[in-house]
Amino acid sequence: MTVLVSHMLNPHGTTPHQARFLQELAFQERRVHWTWSWGGLEVLPFLSRVRHHRTVLAPARWRPNATLRGDSAAAGRAARALVSVCAPVQGARGPVPGWWAGHSPGTDADAYPEGHLNLGLAHGAPGILAFLALAWRQGCRVDGQ
Repeated sequence: MTVLVSHMLNPHGTTPHQARFLQELAFQERRVHWTWSWGGLEVLPFLSRVRHHRTVLAPARWRPNATLRGDSAAAGRAARALVSVCAPVQGARGPVPGWWAGHSPGTDADAYPEGHLNLGLAHGAPGILAFLALAWRQGCRVDGQ
């Protein structure tokens, strides 16, 4: 809580425009805004996005600790499973990537009768590639990667 005393030179809204201009002029080379701080929560492995209306104050961040990064057996199993999804499969007209979706992306099934490639990060191939690239970078390498 910040207690403000209302007076003519209070910089929080009641200052005359000329006085506020002179005060802001003194700070023109300085960074006067505050950045978002998680405080003691910075140690958590996941920090969610913080928004105020349309302004993002802090982006979402994954910060896995050594325990979460250190399970190389689980990462290896996940990498092998994702590499197997990348193997071509037989589609209606021939081979298609393993992540091919055999349904329409929307409600108009006639527009995509043979399915579609989902190229979104959350559900499509870029998410698979992102995981495999991060796993490679962390030293987790499997055949076919």
